[in-house]
Amino acid sequence: MLLIFILGDSHFFLLYNKNMNTMLIFLIIFGFVSVFHIVFIIQKKERLRQISKCFIIPFLLAAYIAGGGTKFLLPIPGLVLGWIGDVLLIKIQKRIYFMLGLASFLLGHIFT
Repeated sequence: MLLIFILGDSHFFLLYNKNMNTMLIFLIIFGFVSVFHIVFIIQKKERLRQISKCFIIPFLLAAYIAGGGTKFLLPIPGLVLGWIGDVLLIKIQKRIYFMLGLASFLLGHIFT
């Protein structure tokens, strides 16, 4: 659907696409979560930083999937594996979580 807005002598064209609106919503949430994450790092609020870290990649992935156009499939498992690595490294004190997180990031980099 093409919407035309007329303001004075100027014509503005807005291509309405439901998928693009959904993508924009996810990108805005991604931006807010990222900013909160940085604030939690600066304020040294470790528990809130760990929680916010778990939500950054899922919103980026949701925005990528919701976006219009042709999708390359390889970034999807790469982002999922990166997210798994982030979650596992929250418990970095335990060697098994560190090794699994490291393996997840390694596999994720193969896809991207």
